Formats: sequence, C-alpha cells, structure tokens
Amino acid sequence: MCSIELRIDPNPPDEYAYGNVFWPAGLSRNYSKDTFIELYRRFEFEKCDDGQLEDGFQKIVLFVADDEVTHAARQLSNGQWTSKLGFEDLDMTHVEAAVLAGERYGEPKIYMKRARTEPDPEPPSVAKMPPNPLYLRNRVR
Repeated sequence: MCSIELRIDPNPPDEYAYGNVFWPAGLSRNYSKDTFIELYRRFEFEKCDDGQLEDGFQKIVLFVADDEVTHAARQLSNGQWTSKLGFEDLDMTHVEAAVLAGERYGEPKIYMKRARTEPDPEPPSVAKMPPNPLYLRNRVR
C-alpha cells in the first residue's frame, strides 16, 4: 500500500518525467469510475453523498468527464480541498472542490470518505486559487 499523497495514474505519459506515480498491481489500467472507486476502496474509502466537511472523516472527490475519471481532490481538515495539477509537483489548495469544474477536469461527481486517523500532511508547495467566477455566477441567483 502507498500514501494517497502520491500521484495516482493508471497510464502516465512518462513515469520518469511524471514524478512518483503509483498504481496497484491487479487493478485494471483505465480511467473508469468503477476502477477508481475500487482503487480508493483499497485505501478504506467508501462512497458518500457529498463533500460537506464531516468531523472525523477525510473525503476525496473524483472528477468525471466523458464517463472517465480525470482528476481527484482531497479535503483538508479545514474544509478546503487540495490536489495536484498538471505534470509539475504543484499542490493547489482551493476553497471547494467545484472550483476546478470545467472542460479540463469535468465535474466533481463521486465523493468518498474514510475515518480520519491523522492530521493532514503539509503540501510541499501551496498556491491559493480564487473561486471560478463562472462557477460562482451559476450558483448565485
């Protein structure tokens, strides 16, 4: 087993340029929702209804576009979210999961949670990302 802080990708373009990549033996190498649900179940995550902060739980969200998982984000204990973006080792912190919604990553569709057993690790680099104005405009009515 590995840490979920590693980059997880079933088919990285180039493992040497892509950094530390993890994919478990015996799991299909594809981006299907079922494959990623099974992957995170191996880390003791179970599906849940939403990304609302719950005391004692760590949550993740899987982004989906064209019926494939494109991205994952992890909820921090303060309710914000963090994820790796692009091929660089850049950890982004965003106020809510849906900030990243759009053409590139799709929509946050599958939420999962597990019991929180330790504090959040500190990301090596943090860039604050403002809310997506298009997302906020669609929510404020």
